[in-house]
Amino acid sequence: IKSSKTALMQLQQSIQNLASRPEEEAYLIGNPLEQFTWLSRDHLNVLVYLLTVFHSMLSGRLEKALKYADKAQAQIEQIKSMDHSPFLMAVEMLFYECRIQSHLIFGNKSVAIKEINLLCRLHTASNSINSSNAIQRTLTIHALLGLYATSLNFNEAAEAQFASALRTRVN
Repeated sequence: IKSSKTALMQLQQSIQNLASRPEEEAYLIGNPLEQFTWLSRDHLNVLVYLLTVFHSMLSGRLEKALKYADKAQAQIEQIKSMDHSPFLMAVEMLFYECRIQSHLIFGNKSVAIKEINLLCRLHTASNSINSSNAIQRTLTIHALLGLYATSLNFNEAAEAQFASALRTRVN
């Protein structure tokens, strides 16, 4: 984690610099390899939040991870009124996954199961938009349900969820 901290912070800073660059300036760049315009400014900001959340979780700062996941969720909700891209949907699901894991670690089981429910709804809604990632999302939901069951000491239910995830992965 310590060795990745510098690289992650540099990547985060680079993305922030790109997101803050004036739009007109992006078109003046002569070298096409220096252009990073395949993501909108809003998507770049969400990506910075995602990197912050991942880094915070990996370094054990779960409060910070939850704080930035909540900020990102608010921004995603604003963007979703105009944009329903697969990128945004995938990133939103990653934020839910991080928040659920954090709530389970903190012992906030009721909040975690509510967020699992929201993730399931998002998964169901996204299947019609992008079915190519549906299997991966199904695996994630089974794994999160397994972690939730483990936190309640329902070991048989946890084992069933993990087995379900493995069966889905194999098929």
